[in-house]
Amino acid sequence: MTSQAVTGPRLRGLAPHEPEELGDLLDAAFSGYRDTTRFVAPVLDLLNRWSWDATRLSVGIDTGGGLVAVGLGSLRRARFRGRDLTAVHLGPIGVRPGYRRKGLGGLMLQGLEERARDHGADVLTLTTEVLYGAWRLYGRHGFRIIETYRPIVRPLFPGLSEARRVVQNPDVEAVDAETFAAGFRPGPGRDRAVVEVWTAEPEAARVLRPRHLCAGPAAISTLRWPVLSRTAQGRVQVWATQILRVQGTGGPLNALLTEVSRLAQDERSVCLYALPTAAETLPGFSPRGTPRVHRMVRPLTPLGEQVAQQARAWDEVCPAP
Repeated sequence: MTSQAVTGPRLRGLAPHEPEELGDLLDAAFSGYRDTTRFVAPVLDLLNRWSWDATRLSVGIDTGGGLVAVGLGSLRRARFRGRDLTAVHLGPIGVRPGYRRKGLGGLMLQGLEERARDHGADVLTLTTEVLYGAWRLYGRHGFRIIETYRPIVRPLFPGLSEARRVVQNPDVEAVDAETFAAGFRPGPGRDRAVVEVWTAEPEAARVLRPRHLCAGPAAISTLRWPVLSRTAQGRVQVWATQILRVQGTGGPLNALLTEVSRLAQDERSVCLYALPTAAETLPGFSPRGTPRVHRMVRPLTPLGEQVAQQARAWDEVCPAP
């Protein structure tokens, strides 16, 4: 693409309607990634409604013909070793091709930091894939790596779902989000994890198929994301089912994983995946072939500095996935 001249880029806040209208910009900004979320309306609705004060924390860059870059921020309340912590989680942050390498990313980070400070934030947090190099920009703006990981994945083969169909387990039941959240506890070895309480999902996000399943003492919660994937035939949209929360072991958990796999196959997902904040190991899952991801933090207050120095895992700091 031929680069377009940036004339008078202006940093500004977002109007109340704009977070739900950023699909084209964000899809273009992440078009070079191997696999990336497709920012369709339900995804934008989820990002917007599950973020507190999103329009007051987020920024965009306007060159006179509309936004060419955007950085979204959401307010998170957490506890760090017994103390209240206010975190502003950043992302997605994207710049249209043709407007890159002009300092717009740094300009947005400065604007995001100013807004976070105005809201009393102790830290800024974000997640970024290592391969694409944006973490170097974040490092120049004071962000530190707090954790590096690879997601764990179980590939699925939707075309074989009927031939390999598993009968639904009668011991598995669906529960509402509020009931699931009330009974959830961090897993073994993650006693300092921050747990964010869920309420009912935005109605428009139903296409993402939020599910909360229980089998005795075990429980799993999932969302199905639209993903743009690079294939030999070009860029195609597929589905990937994310395991957001997990508890339990042994037979009950295996029964849930079987049912989650069956549902994901029937809904045409190409894989199940989980982040370390949900589970570090699951039977049948592997990190092989998945991207390395940096979790990063930028301290803004003395408490934030303690967090950056002392925290050893992401979910000690921020409940955002």
